Amino acid sequence: MKKILTGILLLTICFPQTSSLSLYGLGELQQSVDPASIGVGDCSYFSSRIDGVSLTSPSSHWRSSLTRLNIATSFNWNTADSISPQFGQLVNYLSFAVSTGKSKVISVGFKPYTRNNYSIIENMNQDLTIFYNGETLNYNTHYTVDGGVSDLFLSYSTLISEKFSVGLQWNVGFGTQSRINSIFVYKPIIDYYGEVEYQLQYTDIIEIDDRFRSNTYIIEGRYSGTPHEFVIGFEYSAPMTIISNRTNNITIAPETKNTTKGQISNIGVGYAFKSSSNIGVVCEYHQREAVKLPEEVTNFNNQFAELQRDVHFGLSKQFHNKNLGIWKNIVVSGGTFAKQFAMEKINYYDIGLTAGLILEWGKSKNSVSLGLKVGSRTNEFIEFTGEKYINLTVGFTAGETWFIKRKRK
Repeated sequence: MKKILTGILLLTICFPQTSSLSLYGLGELQQSVDPASIGVGDCSYFSSRIDGVSLTSPSSHWRSSLTRLNIATSFNWNTADSISPQFGQLVNYLSFAVSTGKSKVISVGFKPYTRNNYSIIENMNQDLTIFYNGETLNYNTHYTVDGGVSDLFLSYSTLISEKFSVGLQWNVGFGTQSRINSIFVYKPIIDYYGEVEYQLQYTDIIEIDDRFRSNTYIIEGRYSGTPHEFVIGFEYSAPMTIISNRTNNITIAPETKNTTKGQISNIGVGYAFKSSSNIGVVCEYHQREAVKLPEEVTNFNNQFAELQRDVHFGLSKQFHNKNLGIWKNIVVSGGTFAKQFAMEKINYYDIGLTAGLILEWGKSKNSVSLGLKVGSRTNEFIEFTGEKYINLTVGFTAGETWFIKRKRK
């Protein structure tokens, strides 16, 4: 793997809609999906919503008895010292939540788990040679990777006592990843002026298609007091099945099947404090372990961080409109976060600032929310020195009273 990573440093990289994290594992993990949670330090268990619901925390869903449709999309900008700015857009989240009883809510939805989409073009290098039929030939390689894993989820949230609630979520992961490695072999020819020209001799194209099936289970417990709130959560990743097909210009290799081991992939704790002046403070800590993938199905045979530690901190302030008008509530928020990636005894970091805005109107609490994240990363790739990014996530929530029981007069 060290030789592969060293070779990548010699490449010219063209990355549409991606970052340095896309080069690892199955692509970049999509951890930020709810703009109301992104605004308060890119948290998972807490958000800046008036009702306290966080889309990524099933133990909070019971707080709203409305039938809710949630959708979020993000716009991403990435840049580095040696790479021109890249822009991408992604649908982050889509869910439908319905109340099934007093303080009981079921949600079903869809969200991406990993995504990658990039091309890498290797520079022509006279030191990269092969010998064939007594001739010395040069070559370069093009890598194209596209695809990812998505989660279809079902969650259940309920209040089990006056101050304690639980949330359960089942994620069914599925998706494909397409990898194309094209090797171009050239014969060097010296022209009349002594310059080296390269004449294409042949091309070898290797196509690899991976199909994924996985299940993850999340359980959360939440204590909601006044003014303190505590959350603890666990995520278990069941064995993932990966089926790969490999073809090139001449042959088709037999289909291969790999299965990972089950493991606890995330442990998190969170704390929130809400003052009487409608100011909220939240903080979270998460420790995530990467699923141990076979090297032959990871990008460049390179596993994602063995261990990831996250710290999040956020503030929010609510404003209520006492008069009849277009808007009912406005929430502004801000925060910071730091992520540590432990990779082969080397640590890399992702540090950033966040800001958020929520506008809520109507009796059914329809809302539009914005979550802005600005940060920088360190990594092992020279081309990504000085990597910086801006992510803007926009979310819409439509609430209705379809399934709420009403007393007849």
